[in-house]
Amino acid sequence: MESGGRGDGKTDFALRLGEEAYEEGLIRRIGTNMRTEDERVDHIGNMPDLKSWLTRKGDKYFILDEAGKIINRMRFMSTLSVTIMGIIQLVRHYDATFLAIAPSETFIDSNFLNTDILDCKIKKLSKTFAEVKNFMTHQVYTLGDIERTTIRFWSKDIASFTLKKPFDTSTFSPEEKCALAYSKGTAMGAIGNSFEPRMHRQQVARNIQKYLSLHFKPLKTCHLSPT
Repeated sequence: MESGGRGDGKTDFALRLGEEAYEEGLIRRIGTNMRTEDERVDHIGNMPDLKSWLTRKGDKYFILDEAGKIINRMRFMSTLSVTIMGIIQLVRHYDATFLAIAPSETFIDSNFLNTDILDCKIKKLSKTFAEVKNFMTHQVYTLGDIERTTIRFWSKDIASFTLKKPFDTSTFSPEEKCALAYSKGTAMGAIGNSFEPRMHRQQVARNIQKYLSLHFKPLKTCHLSPT
């Protein structure tokens, strides 16, 4: 568990730990839900992909950024939170280390903060200093002169972590994309704006009607006899 204020370098430090462990040969894979452009880092944004990734050979290190939004204290009974908690308790079985990042531990489900699950808590004090509370050795110590990671990442582009694997819409036709977006309650104008070039809302409506006519037969009128 890692916490700290905005600008204290929480994400940078989490990646730096993974980078050093990778260079020392202590782990074979780094995974995270954040966006990077580094071949050493696997992007994982949903539970099925995480489960599959954990079963790969070798020691692994997974970083869950924005964990306060995912295993939130106020949503501790959500299906996603319960599923992640189950995975966390089995990470050793998968030869893996799990690091959750949040601004404060008060955001996190208290079940996750149980010291039977956590090996340590890290509090970033600044970009170059961190306080570590190790529950395995019962020691508290401060790390200084922390170097920045060489892994390029975008702190403002954190993919939401989902319970199910999202649809791959890359091969969808315009009709299918319009119908899917409309089924989620997206306004016609917003659907049109998601296309390049922009699609007029009347064309969006025609695409939706075309999709429905191709996949759903018209309902016949039922005539009920009076009883």
